[in-house]
Amino acid sequence: MVTVASLAHARGDIDFGNLDAAQGYAMGRAYSQSKLANVLFAYELQRRLSAAGAGLVSVAAHPGWAATEMEIRPQGNVGARWRKWCTC
Repeated sequence: MVTVASLAHARGDIDFGNLDAAQGYAMGRAYSQSKLANVLFAYELQRRLSAAGAGLVSVAAHPGWAATEMEIRPQGNVGARWRKWCTC
């Protein structure tokens, strides 16, 4: 089982008091938090699969840069800021 993650997970921390970003939203922080959550999910799933003796493997994968609208047509230069922030 593959969970899509990102090297940006290394900059993440889980803010359990603001999971839905109702108390403030920052694009980079939200992205890193979501990718850290994906990595933690993949690890925990693998732990449970192993404990159950299941013949499955859980991994997290960093797919690299993708040609998304954020990169092709960045609004307010967000693509350039993202590349500088994300050092992935």
